[in-house]
Formats: sequence, structure tokens, C-alpha cells
Amino acid sequence: MKTRNTLLLAILLLLTIQLAACSEDSTSSSSMRMLAAADSADFADEAYYFEQAESAAEPMPVLATPAFDGKAAANQAPDQRLIIKDGNITLEVEDTEIAVDSATDIITSMGGYIVSQNMYTADDQIYANIRFGVPSAQFETAMRQLGTLGEVLGESASGQDVTEEYIDLESRLENLEATQERLRVFLEEAQTTEEALMVHRELRQIEEEINVIIGRMEYLSDRASFSSINVEIRPIFAPSVNEPDEWRPGYTIENAWAQFISFTQDILDALIYFGIVCVPWLLVVGIVVFVVWRIVRRLRRRRHASEAESGATLPSSTDEPQADIHD
Repeated sequence: MKTRNTLLLAILLLLTIQLAACSEDSTSSSSMRMLAAADSADFADEAYYFEQAESAAEPMPVLATPAFDGKAAANQAPDQRLIIKDGNITLEVEDTEIAVDSATDIITSMGGYIVSQNMYTADDQIYANIRFGVPSAQFETAMRQLGTLGEVLGESASGQDVTEEYIDLESRLENLEATQERLRVFLEEAQTTEEALMVHRELRQIEEEINVIIGRMEYLSDRASFSSINVEIRPIFAPSVNEPDEWRPGYTIENAWAQFISFTQDILDALIYFGIVCVPWLLVVGIVVFVVWRIVRRLRRRRHASEAESGATLPSSTDEPQADIHD
């Protein structure tokens, strides 16, 4: 029980020291290496204590963990400063295709390569956009030679110094690898499966952090080794002269006759369509309207006839009293 508690306390102390070392921003590789050396000396005392305390105990079988060599994948601290260079140049040329071939020959002769290429046509002119990767040592030479392919309309270059970041990553990698070795020792000295699983989990986490740092270091190294140049190629603009079309009366007559035939066919098609679709419905509506009109007309005649008869009988009835008076 005492051995288990001592082992857990040592693991906790180790992780605390590692977190403090990784969270601290380093401005130089020398200071980080001194911290790593001091940390290694402290752990040497702890390892000696555990070795003496556990010398009489029989170690249990340990879990297998894959070996990971971070130094084999990462580069050493750069002798020169790491600078990521990017350039942009816009050219106006007489023949775009010839200029593209010439630019490609210039870059490949320096050990470079094409990252991407896009050629398109607009207004009957060919344009091109190319992204090259060129060794950083040949960056300035490549920019000068590309400028000789045509008239330079625009040119720019920029650089990013990543040396400090690279050195800081290297120092962090050394600390993580040292912690990795210590955890492997703890894994071998684990007395129970629970202790072995806990140490194994922490070892996996350290290895993931190592992989991330190595990937970042390789990216910085590759980007600093090869610079990128974006080349935009435009053709020289030549305004087109619009010449008057040749007068062809025969063609005009043929075109007019064809339009007349087409218009006549459209009119006949419309009449046929109207006759088939609309005329039957118009006949039905016409018959209904005619019947209603006849009925209304007959009713009106009857009403007028009745009014005429009532008007004729009314004066005869009024004349009889007058006749009696005269008598």
C-alpha cells in the first residue's frame, strides 16, 4: 500500500512539473534546455528513491506501449533563421501560353515545382494564374527572371520569421520526450493493473502532444525551405476593329421571305388553335345567349300587348257616363 501511494505521488509530481514547463513561453533555446536539465536532475533523485524502495518487490507484467522516437522525425535547431517567403508578380505578355511554358522552365531549372495552375479565356484572350514552389535560396533569382518574361504590372514580396517558434517547439519536444521516458519507467514499476492503466493513459497523452509538435515543426521547416510565388499572366490588350458587314441583298430577301413564311404559319396555327379550342365553347355560349334573348323578347312582347289591351279598355269605360248626360 505504501509503495502504491508513493508511486502515485511521484506521477502527480512529474505531471505538475511537465505542465509548468510546457506552459512557460521560452524566448531562447538555452533557457529551455537549462529547465529541462534541472527537471531531469530532480527526477533522477526520485527514480533513485523508487529503485531503492522497490528493490525487494517483484515487478508485475506491464502493458506493452509502442516506442516513439520524436527526435528521428523532428529537425535539429536551425543554423540559419527560418523565414517563410511569399511573392506575387503580375506580367503582361504577347503570348500567354509561351509565357507559361517559359515561367515553368525557369522554376523547374531551379529545383522548383508547380503547386497549382489555372488558364482561362475571356474576351477571346488567354489568361493564366500559376502558383510555384521554389527553394528559398533561389527566391530572389526566380522573381528577377520571371520579371523578364514581359512587362511587370505589379510585384510584391513578404517574409515571416518563424525561427523563434521553431526553437520553442524544439525545447518543448525535448521536455515531452524526457517526460515520456520517465512515464515508461513508471509503467515498468507499476505494481497493479490500475496503476499501469493510469500511467499508460498519461503516456498516450504525451505521445499525442509530441506528434502535434513534430507536425508543426515539419510544416515550418518545409515552408521555410520552399517559398511560394504567385504569377498572374495577362495578354497585351489589342482593341478589335469592327469592319462593316458586306451587303448581301440576296441573303436579305431570303431572310425576309423566311420570316414571312414563319409569320404566316404562326397566324394559321393560331387560327387553327382558336377554331378547335374556342369555337365550340363560343357556339354553346351563343346558343344559350340566343335562347335567353328570345325568352326575354317574348316576355316583353306579352307585357306590351297586355298594357295595350288595358289601355284600350280604359277610355270606353269613361265615355258611357258622358253619353248618359247628353241624353
